[in-house]
Amino acid sequence: MTSAPACRNTSLVALALAVAPLVACTAPLVVGDHNDEPQPAIALAYEDLQGWLRPDPEAPDADPTALYIQIDSQKIDCDDQSALDPAVCATGWHLSIAIPPDYVAPGTYDFADPAVRVVLLQGEQSGSECTGELGPLTEGTLKIESIDLEGMEVRLDTSALPEAEGRYRVSRCL
Repeated sequence: MTSAPACRNTSLVALALAVAPLVACTAPLVVGDHNDEPQPAIALAYEDLQGWLRPDPEAPDADPTALYIQIDSQKIDCDDQSALDPAVCATGWHLSIAIPPDYVAPGTYDFADPAVRVVLLQGEQSGSECTGELGPLTEGTLKIESIDLEGMEVRLDTSALPEAEGRYRVSRCL
């Protein structure tokens, strides 16, 4: 984490589990190229992850308490998660960003932080076959700008995948 959260006890995970209410918090917006209209993204709890998105529960970096933010080059929202379907060969890229509950608060989180796990999938259709690469992404930051009852506004910055940079409205899928 590169900067301290502006407020504490804010938890999208708690909201999803109906454990505690979510308090609205806001971090200052940075004016620049990434303040255009946010693109849709979704957040899932560990138990809602399917297929390649779900880390092996025995793996040392699997965190069942983490919030998994899904950002995709294709349209993705709670009503249309087809970009996450492993049977569909999605062309482009997909990021799965796992953040621990303490990081679900306004602040800037570095992908090099061991508590933040980012997996990048890049796929393409080649004839009748789907090919792609899956691996960690350690260059970049996720800035949680604000959190409200429906989700959060985030900004993604990564020189390793410049086409993914920008603002996203992350909805928690219940």
